[in-house]
Amino acid sequence: MPVAAAKVFAADAEFDDPLIAGEARGYMIEEAGHAEIDGARLTRLLVTRRWTESFWLLIDPKTYLIVRRVEHRATALGRRVEVVTHYGDFRPVDGVLHAHRIEVVVDGKRSQLTRIERIESNPVIEAGVFRRPLVADKK
Repeated sequence: MPVAAAKVFAADAEFDDPLIAGEARGYMIEEAGHAEIDGARLTRLLVTRRWTESFWLLIDPKTYLIVRRVEHRATALGRRVEVVTHYGDFRPVDGVLHAHRIEVVVDGKRSQLTRIERIESNPVIEAGVFRRPLVADKK
């Protein structure tokens, strides 16, 4: 995997957003004013990780939910693109609000739309589910 792709893959694999124990995980977060989007005034945060990667989080100041993430990424061909992730349709799951609609827009064009029908918190999972597959005998 190319280095740039590996960095994006690792960042996307994180379960918690940078607002959860961000400093301990290498994030610096700075308030960067406000943004007016679709008639809503949002708080803008500049998030920097390990002094090299930066992106913006847009927070609803009434709910403190992240409603957008704006970043610039390099493509496999080295071109820089703007990636905007929109979070919406927040619904409670065991008392915690979760986005049930996630839309990714790359350079102004929808790249991906995820609609989540159901979220189950802390499901019971059998111990063997995450076990390595058995290797076939070599003959």
